[in-house]
Amino acid sequence: MSDQWLKCLVTEGMFSDESVVQITTLADQQLSFFVPTSATRDNQLKVHVIERTKDGTLVVIPNENRSIVPVSSNKIVAA
Repeated sequence: MSDQWLKCLVTEGMFSDESVVQITTLADQQLSFFVPTSATRDNQLKVHVIERTKDGTLVVIPNENRSIVPVSSNKIVAA
């Protein structure tokens, strides 16, 4: 679909070009990922939206594994 910004907690990673993001899933679980710092801004993470449903939104996290995570649609901000 498209790239959008996901509201999340962003903190520094171990390296200068890496950040750690904490994301709340649709099931209210907290997941953490290492991502490139270039994919973050002001407690937001640039994600790729692959599906929107009545319950939430499936996004691809820009981490090494390209994790797919279901999140609440109200956490998505237009790019």
